[in-house]
Amino acid sequence: AEKSLPALQRLKERGWTRAIGFSCYPLSVARKFSNGPNSNLIDFALLYGHNNLIDSTLLPLAEELKEKDISVIDASPLALGLLTDNGPPEWHAAPDEVKKLCSKLSAELTGKGLSLQTAAVRHAFRKTPGSSLLVGMSSAKEVEANVALVKSVFDKSADDSIPIEEMLAQQLGAYCGINLS
Repeated sequence: AEKSLPALQRLKERGWTRAIGFSCYPLSVARKFSNGPNSNLIDFALLYGHNNLIDSTLLPLAEELKEKDISVIDASPLALGLLTDNGPPEWHAAPDEVKKLCSKLSAELTGKGLSLQTAAVRHAFRKTPGSSLLVGMSSAKEVEANVALVKSVFDKSADDSIPIEEMLAQQLGAYCGINLS
């Protein structure tokens, strides 16, 4: 960071790039990088998997970054696939018990005409501490569904009488030993 950030700043000054940023999964690495030498040159941080129905650990760091004028791109509200209706990829590091719980909740919601994935994205849009929320999608159908979902989050006339994502956050958070309130 001591040499790379000033080099990137020179490229920015020449107009070859508009912003300087970094991405990482461990929040401890993000905190160290944003407190390191030349951290005043950082414009944004893309941080993923730490602001969703089972993990809210991004929130304190996002406040720290905001104080330093570093924008946060909050990514992976689906917890790297864990909170999707199809379940996580095989490589996912979550304990089997958590994977089973998410699968069980997804099946229960599907039986009620609801979706774990939709609840997770809705929760993220409401709770994101970032200036942007990045959601991975793999089909045009998912893009259309997420656009409709975003519109519904901001639609004041939408029926939100069942705060399903809050209930799920409490269930999943309690199981994982995380306070999500």
